[in-house]
Amino acid sequence: TFAEIADKTYGDAAFSLEASASSELAVSFELVSGPATLVGNEITIIGAGSVSVKAIQLGDDNYAAAEEVVRTFTVNKAAQSITFEEIADKTYGDAVFELTASASSELAVSFELVSGPATLVGNEITITGAGSVSVKAIQLGNENYA
Repeated sequence: TFAEIADKTYGDAAFSLEASASSELAVSFELVSGPATLVGNEITIIGAGSVSVKAIQLGDDNYAAAEEVVRTFTVNKAAQSITFEEIADKTYGDAVFELTASASSELAVSFELVSGPATLVGNEITITGAGSVSVKAIQLGNENYA
């Protein structure tokens, strides 16, 4: 008996697998595939994707081997957020300034000039005239983060 494993999210804590055999002999586990590690019955998620685990009971002098059972679950990408502080008003002629932002994933954040009299190169803004300037911070994710 090896119950289905609920889907997980990248960053979730390690968890224990549980299974039993009608013989009451101990069941062992084997990682079949996917972004996880397995030590004993504890599985640790190391990436997003599909993970398959096999439950095995090889039998003994009195019991034949049990039919192996494979369970597959999905590790979803983790959500992330961006911290991007408000930008203080500037005056035409002010020096070039840098934008700073961070993502909860610790992945690099990039910037895009949405509108207004300014130029943006990397994270440096140059004011080119009077008016309202709008900039957005972007983090597109990767294989583990949405």
